[in-house]
This record gives sequence, C-alpha cells and structure tokens, in this order.
Amino acid sequence: MGKQSFTTPSGTIRIGSLIHVDHVHCETSVTKAFPDGIDHGAMALAGKTGKVTRINEAPGCQQIYGTFGQLPLLSDVDRFSIIQY
Repeated sequence: MGKQSFTTPSGTIRIGSLIHVDHVHCETSVTKAFPDGIDHGAMALAGKTGKVTRINEAPGCQQIYGTFGQLPLLSDVDRFSIIQY
C-alpha cells in the first residue's frame, strides 16, 4: 500500500489534493523509444491540473500519481503547486 501523504516545501500533499504540474523533467537517454532524448509523454503533463490518487515511495523521492496523466510525478525533480489540500 502506498503512502497517504508527505510534506514538500510547498506544503503537505495528500491523496485527494488538487495540484498543478508546473514542470516535468523530461530529458532522458537517447534510445529507440526516445530518439531525441525527450520523453514527450512526460513533457505533456506540464500545465495540467488534477487530483492526487496515489503516492508511492521510491528510492530518493515520492512518485505522485493522479488525474493529471498516466505517468507519475517525481517529487525530487518535477515541480508542482498545491492548489487545494
């Protein structure tokens, strides 16, 4: 089972929090899947708003899943604003 909340410099994020995705780290290694070194699926999350549906503990960061897209935000590299706790 994932975490129910965690604290960021912007405040505490909980399941159900409404957040706005400000910036997503989308640079990656050049591979067959990413021939230009950009994860365009991750890049598409920037500017979206949604509710947090799940929080997972990952090595060095939290993975934040929500209605803003299919990919998780990574708390250590992606930037987001908490709109409603």
